[in-house]
Amino acid sequence: MTAPAEPSRPETRRLAQLSLMWRGRLGPMGFRRVVGHFGTPEAVLEASAEDLRLPSLRLEPDQIEALLGRARDLARVAEVEQRLRELQISVWCDYDPAYPALLHELKDRPPVLCATGRVLASDDPAVAIVGTRSPTPEGRALAEALGHACADELTTVISGPGLRHRRAPRRPARSRAHRGGARLRDRGRHPH
Repeated sequence: MTAPAEPSRPETRRLAQLSLMWRGRLGPMGFRRVVGHFGTPEAVLEASAEDLRLPSLRLEPDQIEALLGRARDLARVAEVEQRLRELQISVWCDYDPAYPALLHELKDRPPVLCATGRVLASDDPAVAIVGTRSPTPEGRALAEALGHACADELTTVISGPGLRHRRAPRRPARSRAHRGGARLRDRGRHPH
């Protein structure tokens, strides 16, 4: 029996980036800080405990533990990504061609997004609503009101509720939000 082939360099980079976000307990700014220090997502996963404890990285003990342990299991990350594909959930790293172009302008853009649905060229202009995985009731109401107002004006709405919130959009069929919109998810944590 032959061993599975090692992932290619681009695939290793992708899996390392997904792992840092899903299993390494990092948010967008923490991701940028540690990758900026070590140079690549792969280098972060190869760092020693001593390297990860540098005060300038501002990592909490649980983040260091995750980066030294479960985040290094790229095979598990590949399994999760494959399962998401089977569920027709796209996973985009911020360097992927499908990653929303306007998000690239944000300093703290999500390094990883998951999306259901599709974004079409005809969906321009579009509005993305990206927020926290645990919004306050007021924040959720504000995001929903903004999304509904945009959809009423026939602007495609790309929303960002977490995987736990798999509700269908509550807009009339005439809304472009139904025809071409996607639901984006900033996956700062492992999706399961």
